[in-house]
Amino acid sequence: EVIMTGNGLTLHYGLGGGTRVSGKPEKNKITLQEEGWFVLNSGVPVPATREEFMKVLSNIEALLVRATISKEMEEAMIRKVMMDISVPQMTGGPLASGVEECQCPKGYTGLSCE
Repeated sequence: EVIMTGNGLTLHYGLGGGTRVSGKPEKNKITLQEEGWFVLNSGVPVPATREEFMKVLSNIEALLVRATISKEMEEAMIRKVMMDISVPQMTGGPLASGVEECQCPKGYTGLSCE
């Protein structure tokens, strides 16, 4: 599970993510798009709206990654956590995928019109 907080809102990713096997390494990739993220409404996961997702994404205050799968675990380890970024010019590196650019109304600027 991944928990991302910002602007007074908390989003969860990977709730009930299936069976995990103790001792077996896992490799997970999470995209920063609203699909797959949830808000908890009275303890019940409800898919996050685009507005909720963008609200958190515009001011990420914490990004938490759960490494344990049970209370009886003796060891948990997280390695190689990465977060890609993109910039609006060529860098010589690979092109970023999944980046959107909005046509902003007057008074708003930025890739997501914030």
